[in-house]
Amino acid sequence: MGTNLPDSILFDTEWGTLTQFVDLPLIDQPFYGDAIYSFKDELKMLGVIIDFNEGAHFVAGGLKLPPEEPALIKADSALSLLQCVTSLRNSNKPSNQSLLEPLLKKLRGSKWLKTHMGYRSPEESVLYDAEWECHLNQLDAPFIDQEYHGTFSSVEKDVLKAIGVKTDIEEVCTLISQILTSHTQTCSIMRIYRFLEKFKWTPKFPGNYIYNVWIPDQHDTGGGKWVYWWNCILHDRSNLFGSHLHALDKYYEKELLPFLSMAFQVAEVLSFNKYLDLWNDWARGKQQGSPAELTSFWGYISEN
Repeated sequence: MGTNLPDSILFDTEWGTLTQFVDLPLIDQPFYGDAIYSFKDELKMLGVIIDFNEGAHFVAGGLKLPPEEPALIKADSALSLLQCVTSLRNSNKPSNQSLLEPLLKKLRGSKWLKTHMGYRSPEESVLYDAEWECHLNQLDAPFIDQEYHGTFSSVEKDVLKAIGVKTDIEEVCTLISQILTSHTQTCSIMRIYRFLEKFKWTPKFPGNYIYNVWIPDQHDTGGGKWVYWWNCILHDRSNLFGSHLHALDKYYEKELLPFLSMAFQVAEVLSFNKYLDLWNDWARGKQQGSPAELTSFWGYISEN
């Protein structure tokens, strides 16, 4: 593109594939040939941007991320975007500081990070911590794919956190709990439940949610189904409610039961109303109570 030298950039590999998403004032290298790289010092004296960090304001001002094709943003471009944020944060120029927040807003609102659950926006992504390896598989949550993006430096991790990537354990647990019902394999769900229990996660506003609880398949196929919390109970010691409720102690180790009760509002014991519902079903002929069930039923009524 035609431009004055002080407004020009001498391209190098640090710009990566960002040129697809920003209209940069690049010097026409094919026209001048590779020999132009021999004059970097002279070009810099004339005001040409030689260093990537000095051109971060061009990226911040003109970045247009592709909303429909996030896979176009390659790993090198993603790292370049993080570097742009770092450059603007470290800059003392008021003009650069004014560009920082709009750039952060663009990055937060676009699905450009490749995770193990597809492309996600930063606020939908988690930075994996090696300390969690014994608790979670990287496929259990939208962990950033570091085989694709590479290992992040401490500075890059700081930028990821600034644009909304979850690193704090409380935020990580909350995000994982929100995508929990996207899983359909018992092994993954069990790992997540144990992870949430280990870090003592509880919902901030328990009354505002309708919770689902995973019921593993009784035939041990690895599958199962999600059911509403009010269709669950921790214990059904009388075995009266098999057709009405799912007793979680049949599926989960006892260490998890207090967590499931606290986090998902599953009742520990059966209420009188549940017994009344059962009696009404018997009375309407929906099901027939066996002698043992009737004995257990009237035993509860007499005690309460």
